[in-house]
Amino acid sequence: MSFTVVNIEYEGSKVWTPGTLVVKKDTLVKLKLVNKVPSDPNQHGFAIPAYNIAEVVTRGETKSDRVQGRQAGVFPIICQLHPAHVGGELVVLP
Repeated sequence: MSFTVVNIEYEGSKVWTPGTLVVKKDTLVKLKLVNKVPSDPNQHGFAIPAYNIAEVVTRGETKSDRVQGRQAGVFPIICQLHPAHVGGELVVLP
């Protein structure tokens, strides 16, 4: 399974979209992260702390990562560089 997750600016808020990623337990997920925020700063974070994922994505660049939901639950997705930015969640279904 794969997701392309894009960082955008909407009405002044920086968000990763889609904001909710839903996967089944034990599914290997490929993440493609793209930063398209036109305003400064030019770097934004994408982190899923429960899975030790923490990427810094520079505007115009693409990063890739993988995650495998080994436990059912809801896990926050945050910008580790800018805590005020809108986060999301990884939902792992049983």
